[in-house]
Amino acid sequence: MPTPDLVIGALAVWRVTSLLHRERGPLDIFLRLREYIGVKHSDGMLGDVFPDTYLGQMFGCPWCLTMNVAILYTIVYFFGTTVVTWLALPFALSALALLVEKYAR
Repeated sequence: MPTPDLVIGALAVWRVTSLLHRERGPLDIFLRLREYIGVKHSDGMLGDVFPDTYLGQMFGCPWCLTMNVAILYTIVYFFGTTVVTWLALPFALSALALLVEKYAR
């Protein structure tokens, strides 16, 4: 895997994991996804109670979720390098912009 693809992939995996684990997302899509698998929210973002199911445990643990997102990304990358890199690019750019925002202050 070329270095630019690796960096794009790593940033995209981190960003997608963050969206799935704790963010609302556009039109509350990730909040609704977590509610669909049974996660209970009190503040509208972070889940307070994750169900004792495979998906509940995976979504409740960002470390576990990162591994699953990374494995899926790797499989898709293997079958379509250029397409998956282009699809991952917006997530990678978003992650990079968030990091710059956090540390540029």
